[in-house]
Amino acid sequence: MSAEHADEDPLTPDAVSSNGERLYSAVQEVVGSEGWSSNKQWFSCGLNDGVAEVQLRLNSQLDAVLDDSPEDLATHVQEKWSTLGVKATLTVNTDLEPTRFIVSDPPFLTGTHEDGAITDLWIGEGIADFGYVSPCVPGDIFELQPSQSSSTPTLTRPSSP
Repeated sequence: MSAEHADEDPLTPDAVSSNGERLYSAVQEVVGSEGWSSNKQWFSCGLNDGVAEVQLRLNSQLDAVLDDSPEDLATHVQEKWSTLGVKATLTVNTDLEPTRFIVSDPPFLTGTHEDGAITDLWIGEGIADFGYVSPCVPGDIFELQPSQSSSTPTLTRPSSP
C-alpha cells in the first residue's frame, strides 16, 4: 500500500497532484525526461456525504530509443517508487509486441485500490507509458478543470443540404 493510502488527514487536490508529479518525476529520472507526451485531467467522482469529490488522471507516453533495457529500467523505477512509499510489483506481459515490463501498484490485473487509485508504468523496447489515477478527494471540478466549466454553449451549425 502506498503512502497516499495511509490513514492520515483527508487528501487534497494539491496533495494528490504533488504525489502524481513525484511518481512521474521518478520515472523521468530513470527513463529520461525528453520526448514525453503528457495529459493531466481532473474528473468528478460525484458527492460523498454531500461533499463534491474529484480524481486526477495523469498519463504520459514516450516513443523513443531507451538508454537501457526495459527490464532494467522497470526495476529501477520500482526501486525509486519504493523510496516514495509505493510498493509496486513488476510483471512481464509477453502478449504484447514489444514485450512490456509493467511496474504497478496495485499489482497488474488486480484492479485498483479500494479508493480507485492506481499507478503504473508499462515499458518496452522503444516505448513507455506512465499512468496515475488518484483516489477521490474533496474538490471542486469547476475550479480544477476550468476549461470544462465554460458557461458559453457550443454552437454547431447545421450542414448545408
